Amino acid sequence: MTGQPFAADYREKVLTNFGARFDSWMPSLAISAHENRFKDEALRFLRAIHQARYVEALDVSDLRVLGAIAERLGWDQEEFSSSMRDRDLQRETEQKIRNNFLAFKRYPPGGVPLLVVEIMASSVS
Repeated sequence: MTGQPFAADYREKVLTNFGARFDSWMPSLAISAHENRFKDEALRFLRAIHQARYVEALDVSDLRVLGAIAERLGWDQEEFSSSMRDRDLQRETEQKIRNNFLAFKRYPPGGVPLLVVEIMASSVS
């Protein structure tokens, strides 16, 4: 539905690697860092992560992979690494994850992927 391609490498190297563990913490943290540095560009980093995982079959929980993505999107490597270690960013990202989890629970039956769009009412005079 999204048009995201799933390459043969992804099917062969990722989906069949039953011993591999995937943790979304590092990609989530990287997206938060990118959004903080480049306002309104979180989706740009997310798209690059999807390309790396689903087409290139790379481990996007690996800091080196995320660093290479960040560099392609305008980061200095040291600046990106430093940002990923920032405690305030980590707490902010943890809070985003908690908020998203709570929102996710409000929309049964759940499952992934899930897209929820909230429309905020505005006061009209």
